[in-house]
Amino acid sequence: MTRFYFRIYQNGDEDGDNIWVDAMTESEARQEVEHEYWGIDRLELIRTQKL
Repeated sequence: MTRFYFRIYQNGDEDGDNIWVDAMTESEARQEVEHEYWGIDRLELIRTQKL
């Protein structure tokens, strides 16, 4: 399992917020974020951490 840290920008927000998701792959992590958060303009992977 890996923890993926993202910077998420929503609804025209220029600052964005940092979030993390635990998943097996980056693709799964991105899908989880897109499912949990709405109005995503941009999603940037910041770093990963093995758990």
